[in-house]
Amino acid sequence: MKLLFLDFDGVFFTLAGCIYQKSLVGKLEDAKWEADPVALSLLAYLLEKNEDMKVVISSTWRLGHTVEELQKILGDKIGPKVIGVTPAIHSGYRGHEIKLFLDNWNSFYRGGDVEDFIIIDDDRDMNPYMGHLIWTNSFSGFTAQNLIDAENLLKMKPWQRKINNIKKTILYNLSRQMRSIRWRVGWKSG
Repeated sequence: MKLLFLDFDGVFFTLAGCIYQKSLVGKLEDAKWEADPVALSLLAYLLEKNEDMKVVISSTWRLGHTVEELQKILGDKIGPKVIGVTPAIHSGYRGHEIKLFLDNWNSFYRGGDVEDFIIIDDDRDMNPYMGHLIWTNSFSGFTAQNLIDAENLLKMKPWQRKINNIKKTILYNLSRQMRSIRWRVGWKSG
């Protein structure tokens, strides 16, 4: 079985979607915060191609909604694939919550071994699983390019995944260090 750890905001609830809704109703105040149908259809396609893939909600939406409510939000094609949510440990890293879920897999869901997983999120706080992350742009959400990246990630051999994880972890840590240095010395970006 494969797992998809799924965020909501910045994946299929996006600013672009809200702007689109504004164009339909005329005023931003009247625009609804609705799921982007294109992003949802791309996610549904990914799940259709990977029939053994189940969804675990890692979004903060899991804190205020039941699994049944989350399934309803995701619709008829994605909702039935939702098997649960990650635990909320408030560590500051969503990757730690995913790790806890995987470490306690049999406590959360008794449905076979996890052979692979991906994470779709607009945040990059996924250590120790940076190599499993499909990072979305929070403005545009899950795109066709993200779909291609997810498919390629799922095709990787274990040794390729390890190299990918090391590479992404190093790049993420370097970018965090650069932001910290810029902040300390007062550099302006751009």
